[in-house]
Amino acid sequence: MLHNESDIIQKVIARDEKSFELLYDEYAPRVYGLVLRMTQRKELSEEIVQEVFLKLWNNIDKYDAQKSKLFTWLYQITRNTTLNRLAAKGEKKNRRVDYTDEFKNDPSVKGNFEAMDIRGVVNKLDQKYVDVLDLVYFKAYTFQEASDTLNVPLGTVKTRVRFALSKLKKYYDFNSQTGLKSIAIILIGMLYHYG
Repeated sequence: MLHNESDIIQKVIARDEKSFELLYDEYAPRVYGLVLRMTQRKELSEEIVQEVFLKLWNNIDKYDAQKSKLFTWLYQITRNTTLNRLAAKGEKKNRRVDYTDEFKNDPSVKGNFEAMDIRGVVNKLDQKYVDVLDLVYFKAYTFQEASDTLNVPLGTVKTRVRFALSKLKKYYDFNSQTGLKSIAIILIGMLYHYG
């Protein structure tokens, strides 16, 4: 974790290349790991990482630290870029993506994962919510693909995701910077990892 991340972000906004290199050095390995697990292809993953960081450079002024941590924002850029590239190549996503390594050492996540009673919390959710989180966050489905797979309207998928994330947030005391998407990734991922 960068010690002066907010200062570095401000310098990147001001187009300081050295600061951008610091962000790249900090986050590129985790971004690459995410992309590689989604694509399972080294060359394509390397291309996507470059595209993600180009998007970061071009859009850093749109980042809002009040809404999420930088890595959570970068994760969304990474996920969307990867899904778009896979869709452009006509590839179906039929493999599980495990994002937990990116978050389990995150200092904004309080407590010990084993003590979090992941199974107990997830068991408090109806299966329809677990299913939609699994498709959207771990099988890297778009909302539309989840809608088609579950045979429910698109709006229902979006509502289930929002509802499930709000329930999960109530069960744990996460730093507000962690973000709801990170919470879902952590909880569902840890359930599959340790469950």
